[in-house]
Amino acid sequence: MLYENLRDRFIRAEYRLYIVGGSVRDRLLGIPPRGDIDLSTDALPEQVRSLLEEAGFGVLDMGIEFGTLTARDPGTGEMCEITTLRTGERYFPGSRHPKVTFGNDLTDDLSRRDFTVNAMALDEQDALIDPLGGERDLGLMLLRTPGDPGVSFREDPLRILRAFRFMATLGFSLEDATADALRSHASELRHVAAERKLKEMNLLLQAPGANLPGTLDAMLETGVLLQLLPELSGLAALRGVPQGRHHNRDAWEHTLLVVSNTPPDPVLRWAALFHDSGKAAAATLGTDGQPHFHGHERAGSELAALAAESMRFSRVWRRAVEFLVLNHMRPVLYTGDWSDGAVLKLAASAGDNLEKLLALAEADVRSKTPETVSEGLGRLNELRERLKNAPVEKGLLAKGTGRVLQEALGLSGKRLSEAVGKLEEAVLSGELGSQPDPELCVRFLSSSFGGTGRQGP
Repeated sequence: MLYENLRDRFIRAEYRLYIVGGSVRDRLLGIPPRGDIDLSTDALPEQVRSLLEEAGFGVLDMGIEFGTLTARDPGTGEMCEITTLRTGERYFPGSRHPKVTFGNDLTDDLSRRDFTVNAMALDEQDALIDPLGGERDLGLMLLRTPGDPGVSFREDPLRILRAFRFMATLGFSLEDATADALRSHASELRHVAAERKLKEMNLLLQAPGANLPGTLDAMLETGVLLQLLPELSGLAALRGVPQGRHHNRDAWEHTLLVVSNTPPDPVLRWAALFHDSGKAAAATLGTDGQPHFHGHERAGSELAALAAESMRFSRVWRRAVEFLVLNHMRPVLYTGDWSDGAVLKLAASAGDNLEKLLALAEADVRSKTPETVSEGLGRLNELRERLKNAPVEKGLLAKGTGRVLQEALGLSGKRLSEAVGKLEEAVLSGELGSQPDPELCVRFLSSSFGGTGRQGP
């Protein structure tokens, strides 16, 4: 095993080597190893590099400036990170990397970690080193910072999100002083690089569904969620506001349930979190006295796009989340009188996101009144069966059609979407063949709208 080999070599070189952090916590919780272990040493980074290279290990040194090197066993491919003990670590606004001060005292290193449950170590004889009461807090399933929580959160505000991640993934609760400091320093999250925040949120959103409602609600109550995602402020404002006869929860409570009912896919859960975010902007009161939210899908999709930009989603993720939020009602509103063409159009427009769209729709339905759940799941099951019998392996329009329409007809935004929809309907009805040439599409639209040139629907 890689660790035993490294341990023996460090001992012979008269350096210390400790297993630290989450690996120790998980072992005490009885959780099987979930990846490579993290090691700490009193050897300086260049000393670690020399030792590893002399022993024939592969060395990745991208983090050497911060005291971290990765050792790779060339025989087995096993890898682990080795970090020099630190006496200080500070993140600066907008930076992904800390300013660190190296040391040689394990207790100093453990004292600057995020929470006591992550501030334990195992020495070379597998003995537990716990100077800060981490094992006691682990028994209580309690998150407490090793020192002053205000200082800890100022040093690295991302620890605020890590607290909620551990609540979601492992079921921890917050010690009172830690919770108070977290609430007081929520605004400092604005100084954290978007990439670091996104990584933590993705891990949080992949947690067991049962833990997510409580965690997200706590994030809202402490001000953390809206500091991170102000686009959800309208949704939060609907707490306590009835949604109508199909719902027995307000929009926020409904959203929490939808998130927990979706599979633990981060893209899907981001979409679930935003699927009703546009309801505040779309809320009206009908003549029947019931609230209505017509058009909330588009408003929610626009809010999701803003959040995706601020959190630095990849382009693929951003498009997927926008699509899922914009279209989440389509499967929900399915009825048996849909034509085969309408079913085919749904599949074609969803493409690789079809299963995610159906999963989101099912989670949405399951989060409503019992009567709506029963009837809605029946219709979704019927839709799934029809989709099985009408598979779509490729889009209805040829790749690049949208770009050609933009250039030839000057279409963009809503007008482009309407034009694409008209072309898809023409393919499904047989007026146009499958994946028609983009130039043919231009001529078809020009003819349909009574002229040529830069005009559209």
